[in-house]
Amino acid sequence: MESKAPGASPVSNPQNRTKAILVHGAGATVIAVVANVVLYVVGNAIIDVPDDFMPLENAGAPIFFTILGLVLATGVYLWLAKRESDPRPRFLTIAGVALLFSFIPNLVIYVQKPEDMGTVEGGPILLLMLMHVVAAAIAVAVLPRSTQA
Repeated sequence: MESKAPGASPVSNPQNRTKAILVHGAGATVIAVVANVVLYVVGNAIIDVPDDFMPLENAGAPIFFTILGLVLATGVYLWLAKRESDPRPRFLTIAGVALLFSFIPNLVIYVQKPEDMGTVEGGPILLLMLMHVVAAAIAVAVLPRSTQA
């Protein structure tokens, strides 16, 4: 039986901490993909998303970018956890800034209305932005739990 120092946390071991972050990251990714697919289906039922609006012509792009965002968030959290005893406050700041930056392409599409994107309207743009918020909220809710004592 392994003896632990009083107050020692299983996540204080670097290998356990890395594993915990990766497991939480994978879980957050699955939860975010499911949430955004549900949002995609409900959003398409409520909002008149034009058939030619490329970012939402099917669920493939939202799934891909949700996975990409959560993999990046997990990587950032892992990187911070290797450098700081408590990565949570800095991660929340980085995640908030990243969320704001993630809106830029959506706003550019809305303002410039490029022809290769199809018909661009406010509702679908807001749906895309809401998907970013959902993914970010899940990341900041789940990843910090991986390093809580």
